[in-house]
Amino acid sequence: MRTITLKDVNKTFYDKSRKLTPVLAIKDFNLRVEDGEAVVLLGPSGCGKTTLLRLIAGLEQPDSGSIFYNGIPLDDIRIEDRGIGMVFQNYVLIPHWESRRTVGFFLRLRDREDEVPAHVKTVANITGVDIESLMGRFPRHLSGGEKQRVSIARAFARDLELLLFDEPFANLDAKFRAQARVELKRLIQEFNVTLIYVTHDQVEAMSVADRIVVINAGRIIQAGAYEALHDDPDSLFVAEFLGTPTINSFWGRVSDGEWDGSYMGRASLPRFRPNGAEVIVGLRPEHIHLCDADSGIPAVIERAIPYYAEKFTLLEVWLRKRRWRLQAPLGAPQEPGDTIHCRLDWSRAFFFDASSGARIR
Repeated sequence: MRTITLKDVNKTFYDKSRKLTPVLAIKDFNLRVEDGEAVVLLGPSGCGKTTLLRLIAGLEQPDSGSIFYNGIPLDDIRIEDRGIGMVFQNYVLIPHWESRRTVGFFLRLRDREDEVPAHVKTVANITGVDIESLMGRFPRHLSGGEKQRVSIARAFARDLELLLFDEPFANLDAKFRAQARVELKRLIQEFNVTLIYVTHDQVEAMSVADRIVVINAGRIIQAGAYEALHDDPDSLFVAEFLGTPTINSFWGRVSDGEWDGSYMGRASLPRFRPNGAEVIVGLRPEHIHLCDADSGIPAVIERAIPYYAEKFTLLEVWLRKRRWRLQAPLGAPQEPGDTIHCRLDWSRAFFFDASSGARIR
């Protein structure tokens, strides 16, 4: 297995024609991935996740900073000795090779092609999927899900120490994505390797990760277990990025030591802020409740969206140009245009500095 260490890594992409502004992809990035750890790099599109993965794989070179495998500089390790398996979003299968040749490429280079059937059988047994039937077929005869299974089998059919995944299921339909996550989890548990996994999908992150690293604009924003990130965010960005449905954000000002959201009410701040300071309150939809007319904030229902699996209805409501979301019991008789009353659970609120987005604790 491998420990992976990134120290003060920077990467900027330049337009060779000089017509476009240089793009800073990674900025002062520091991360250590322990032996056998499964780390997910989670963030929005364009935040630098794939660039990081390519730097770790040695497919890109950092402008400055260092990357180490087990304390050894990456550039000092021969490519064939790095023990990397990589699965790409777009499969990267050779069009004129049948699947058996694709899966066995690494072993064939080392005159070990006779080991391919055993590797394929092992992957099939672990995942519970008959990928052996795909081995004689060319990419043009495979569905998207079948192509990705071949790509994953290729990654595992070698002497693995480090496994890199770049949004491997992004191009697959929802039903197959759910099944593929289960198959992948079985493989990860069976093959004791270090894993770095890139995604913008929170469900994938939860199903794979020992630790989630939230990234934005090429920097680490916060890292930890999903539950800790969701329930104790350090910033407005993390609070808004994690959680489905999305958290509500209410703007207000400090007045006499309290957050004042006008008709939304007042709330005690965790620590002193000067009068007039702008503060944003974050409240998740499950922490806003329906209540009687004489004890809550009125709001007009704009949409009622049933979440059957989760057994609640998401109400999107508005009042005086403010819009927010709350959860109601599934099947409750609320309709668009109805007026309801809401009670905000201030004990579950997060407070953020409006200018920096930093959590006020």
